[in-house]
Amino acid sequence: MTGMPVFHETRLVGEILADADGALSFSYADEWRTRASAFPISVLAPLSASGMPPALFTPWLTNLLPEGHALTTIGRNAGVSPGDVLGVLERIGQDTAGALSIGGPAECGQPAYSRPVGDRLERIINDLPKRPFLAGTEGVSMGLAGAQEKLPVALVDGEIVIPLHNHQSTHILKPDNPRLEGSVQNEALCLTLAKMLGLNAATVTTGLAGGRSYLLVERYDRRLKADSWIRLHQEDFCQACGKPPSSKYEHNQTGPRGPGLPDLFNVAKRFLPPLDRIALLDAVILNVLITNVDSHAKNYALLISGTGARLAPLYDLMCGRAWDHITKNMPMVPA
Repeated sequence: MTGMPVFHETRLVGEILADADGALSFSYADEWRTRASAFPISVLAPLSASGMPPALFTPWLTNLLPEGHALTTIGRNAGVSPGDVLGVLERIGQDTAGALSIGGPAECGQPAYSRPVGDRLERIINDLPKRPFLAGTEGVSMGLAGAQEKLPVALVDGEIVIPLHNHQSTHILKPDNPRLEGSVQNEALCLTLAKMLGLNAATVTTGLAGGRSYLLVERYDRRLKADSWIRLHQEDFCQACGKPPSSKYEHNQTGPRGPGLPDLFNVAKRFLPPLDRIALLDAVILNVLITNVDSHAKNYALLISGTGARLAPLYDLMCGRAWDHITKNMPMVPA
């Protein structure tokens, strides 16, 4: 078997193993399992277990990848098949969703950044369809799941910068969507509304880069502690249900059925404290009220620590009724 190391900051968490047929599994490092501050990589892979077998780990790992055009473009630019999960993560896996760095440790010490000046931020945004996550740029190795164009960035003294050399991002920049006029303002309004209703939601602001507007989302899986940022672990409900990203919607034209509301609440019953189960119900109700037609299983998540799991803050909230040309069908329906 060949292996690829997985780190939390500079500590080895375990190793991704690929057998002769390419099946991927995960094995915890003994030193990690015995650490007082250790956390499992998934609610499906407790530290008491040896790791994750291919049937669970392959869909879990695939959920870290971008989807659709972004994945195809990254693969083409890097000379890697989009289906080569390890090959893609080797290039963009050092700063992804959650706390893990795949392929090498996160950098400590003085952060290194690229500072877009002048109209460079606008040019970076405009080039995202051709260069998702700036993949291939020297010193840049970061990526996020999902199909929407976005870019992990850091906010330093109020300035948006690009992390280099495995230093972590602190925010996610989501540019306007030309196909959905007002998408930035729509999402900012919905997330602000959630907070005003007392729900735990990601903190956002909006900005302009030349002629492009963008949403700047504070990452809930990053926390400032003693003047330095630390990584918090998370997984989405697709991962917690053992489903691949292609099954993020409950009903798919092809492939297996995705998680529905009973599946989400089964995960909550097994792994979340009672108040968080109520918070999940509140989140589902809000998504229905605002007609968030993209509230699939990957848009709900868990925060995981050594003491257990909690429901992550809400994110990716949008009102589908704002646009006449998109479906109004909800991605999950009551049983």
